[in-house]
Amino acid sequence: MGPLGMLLALTFGSAVCLTAGLAMSLAVLLLAAPNHQDFRPLVWAVVWGLCLTTSAGLALRGELRQLPQRRTLQLLLSVVMLAMAWHYWPDV
Repeated sequence: MGPLGMLLALTFGSAVCLTAGLAMSLAVLLLAAPNHQDFRPLVWAVVWGLCLTTSAGLALRGELRQLPQRRTLQLLLSVVMLAMAWHYWPDV
C-alpha cells in the first residue's frame, strides 16, 4: 500500500470512529430525552458522518483495487470534506 492508500485508510478509520461516536450519542439522547433541543443537529451530524464514511470507504476501495474510477472517488471524498467544512465553518 502506498502513501495515498495509507492516508485514505487513516481517513476512513477516523470517519468510522467519528460516525460511530455520533450514532451512539444520538442513541443515548433518543433514549434519555427524545425532545431535547440538540436532537436535530446531532441527526444532521450523523448524516454528514455517514456521507464521509461512505465516500472515504469508496475512495479507499478504489485505491486498493486500482479501479479505473479511483480518482473520481477521491475527488468525491474531497468534495464531501469541503462541503462538511463549509457547513460547519460558521459554528467554529
